[in-house]
Amino acid sequence: MTEPPFLLANDPAGSYWDDLLDDAYLMVKAYRDRGWKATVFAPEDVSPTVDAQPGLTALFADDEYRSLTEVLSREQVTITDLEYSRRSVRDAVFILLVERDRATETAVVLPLYYFIRNAEPLLEQSKVDGELSVHARPRSSAENVSFVHSDRSPFTPGADQHRQLLEGVVTVD
Repeated sequence: MTEPPFLLANDPAGSYWDDLLDDAYLMVKAYRDRGWKATVFAPEDVSPTVDAQPGLTALFADDEYRSLTEVLSREQVTITDLEYSRRSVRDAVFILLVERDRATETAVVLPLYYFIRNAEPLLEQSKVDGELSVHARPRSSAENVSFVHSDRSPFTPGADQHRQLLEGVVTVD
């Protein structure tokens, strides 16, 4: 896993990304200790987009993306709820999403980040749309898996938060 491009060696926000990754692996361990199938999928880059497919686009190495799609298809996973934590640091937002399927006891853990100034158009568009999506895609193609959230609160800047939500939709394109 490489550092997100905006985090420089002397950037204090860089330690929050490291902490978020540590939290992601601790979350996986906690789910596995309860008998769930849980995996961290850490993107190489995340960018807010408002084009034809608005949302946070998380780019993954091709093999990491293949692993994600295999987890979702192998168990015929249907994401039914979400656990998340969010931390705003200076002008960046760090989010740890745990996309869950209670029926198959599968948890997909996604650490994400974005710069507030880059995401303002997306956050405004999500108010109009009434939802915000995370599009996971490989670097080598436009194929993607979308996690659609009707509750935008995990993504909006603000006070640090940890919550569980009973909602979620996943689509595979």
